[in-house]
Amino acid sequence: MQPKHDTMIARERGSQFHVINLSAGETLPASFTSMVSGEGLEPVLVRITGGCGKIDQAVQALLPDFYRGGFQGFKGTLFSGATANFDEANEYHGFMVTQVPPLVAEGNRCIALGTTPRTDMMTLDKVHGGVQMNADRTRLDHNYHGIVVVQQNAADVLDWDGDLRVYLDWMKALQGIGFKVAVTAMNGGGVTKKEIYGALQRGIPVIAIEGSLRETDAFIAAFRKGEAKVTGADGEERPVDPALVSIVPINDASRLRAALVARGLIA
Repeated sequence: MQPKHDTMIARERGSQFHVINLSAGETLPASFTSMVSGEGLEPVLVRITGGCGKIDQAVQALLPDFYRGGFQGFKGTLFSGATANFDEANEYHGFMVTQVPPLVAEGNRCIALGTTPRTDMMTLDKVHGGVQMNADRTRLDHNYHGIVVVQQNAADVLDWDGDLRVYLDWMKALQGIGFKVAVTAMNGGGVTKKEIYGALQRGIPVIAIEGSLRETDAFIAAFRKGEAKVTGADGEERPVDPALVSIVPINDASRLRAALVARGLIA
């Protein structure tokens, strides 16, 4: 018997939660992936990626209004890292880019899904019982509709890029059946860089947010110089296809929304 799943399950019994093992060849479960086709949703999926730990505070302060305004009217699936920091009152502590999907879902008919790698021992919060992912008390965000933790196996942990192949390959598969997909990238370190180039390698468009600093701005600079390259199926490096890249400024939500509309991600 298949468990019940629909687009509002997180509002009925909490966020859908799964763990998959790469060493066993497990893939994203159907009860999770099928939520992108829920009633009233458009066949659109956008991955929200970027820095969390070392983000500049001035950039961080711009994020809620930037994403809320940019995604106004969005009716698809937003997808990110599914973690957040919470205080003792079980409220958000600070703002992380991984909080964007639940934030946008508050005011739009859309779904917030997330994947995150297991990089440490998982524990249960001693006050609220939420799943903590590391010693910094970073928790899985129960405001998502569905979350998948990707682990190597029950004994071994992954690095922070451990879920990239899983989610990028899923996005590529959705693109192959007619979904509009894209990655928005801001700030970030080495993992964000891998996400940007991993998406472009698969022909997935990237909306890069300029002025967000670190690896996203480094990518934008390299792209403009023609130095941003990906490796083709033939093993040869070639410049990134300009048609796959949009660049928008961090201080202008209307430009983000225009880029999303231009790529068919918002009707």
